[in-house]
Amino acid sequence: MKISRREYDKLPVAIREGALHLWGTAMLSYSRQGEFRQLYRFNNFFVEKCYANHNLTRINSFATIKPLKPYLGSAE
Repeated sequence: MKISRREYDKLPVAIREGALHLWGTAMLSYSRQGEFRQLYRFNNFFVEKCYANHNLTRINSFATIKPLKPYLGSAE
């Protein structure tokens, strides 16, 4: 599925989550302060799913590598 980050961010959360499962590439995950996070590659941007108490709390997308620091630290 080819979609821009801007178009992706406008979709309902359930659609964004489904698109990640169908077309995203799971990369890394980490847990911090009771929150579990998963990083995906989707087209030319990254998407992060955040969970608290096993419930999806938010989906963030970003185009730069700056937000990747927590994932890089967990891979060491």
